[in-house]
Amino acid sequence: MTKLLYTLTDLSPRDAMDKYPGPDLPIRGGWGYDQEDACIIDKNDPIIDPDSPMTFYGIGYEKIFVERRIYMELITYRMEDDRYSGIEWNMLSQNLTHIEDKPHDVLKYQVTGFKNSDWKVLKEEWETSGPDLDRVEHLRKREELKQSYEMEFWFEISSFYGQFF
Repeated sequence: MTKLLYTLTDLSPRDAMDKYPGPDLPIRGGWGYDQEDACIIDKNDPIIDPDSPMTFYGIGYEKIFVERRIYMELITYRMEDDRYSGIEWNMLSQNLTHIEDKPHDVLKYQVTGFKNSDWKVLKEEWETSGPDLDRVEHLRKREELKQSYEMEFWFEISSFYGQFF
């Protein structure tokens, strides 16, 4: 799998993701493209208050990471004329594997989207055609223009795996 964000930005995953609105992520390591590049979800990261009564929810941080990496790959770090709209993602699988006695969560997603130029054409057609719109033809064109990718996300989860509090 192409390690796209290594060619689009020279920021670390943590530095890049800290620029996004929402919670900071307790992460270190790589972008999660494969086992050597796994993103480490770290329950002991300094941003986590160890005295907080809240339970550490590592899977929630995985989902935030997935969303942000998808948006970075398809929007944030792309040239204006190479960005995507109408992005959706669906989990295909989630597997637990152990590498060197460390648990890894491997998530596989189907990601779809449209080049911005194609999205604008479809949107304009939908909004301006009114009752004259041939919906079957519009949906056929939409399917033809949709681009689809399978993406993997590797997380090393030893700091919280198997812990209930």
